[in-house]
Amino acid sequence: MKPHSLIRLTAALALAVGLAAWGFDAAAEERSPQGQETRTQDMKILTGDIWQKMTIDEKVAFVWGVGHVVSIEREAAAKYTGPKRDSLSTRMATGLAGKPIMDIVSSVDSYYRENSVRLDDPVMNVIWVKLVKPNIKSDTVSVPVQ
Repeated sequence: MKPHSLIRLTAALALAVGLAAWGFDAAAEERSPQGQETRTQDMKILTGDIWQKMTIDEKVAFVWGVGHVVSIEREAAAKYTGPKRDSLSTRMATGLAGKPIMDIVSSVDSYYRENSVRLDDPVMNVIWVKLVKPNIKSDTVSVPVQ
């Protein structure tokens, strides 16, 4: 074997061992003290406990994000060529139609202020029960027809 090839092979081997050791250390950091692997923390449901600590900008961003997801879902559903269906997004859009974001935020704030013992209620449930459901014809959501 030529000296240059041996040097390249040694360098490549050293790099591979170094990367493997680095990966091993990173994996070890993700283990609990008992040696069990821990998973990335699941996204928590936003409840009144957290909602009350949020700034107005954070609350607006949350409601805006929900509206954005509903819009994307409705856009995708509009491209669906099969039988039309009533979806959660359709009902959310119908129930919240014409409501300014600040009115939605204020309604959620009012709910938790008036129901301080219900701070564990999810914010999305509050939006559904207090704002969406009263403005739709039925509280059932049908599934797609196959």
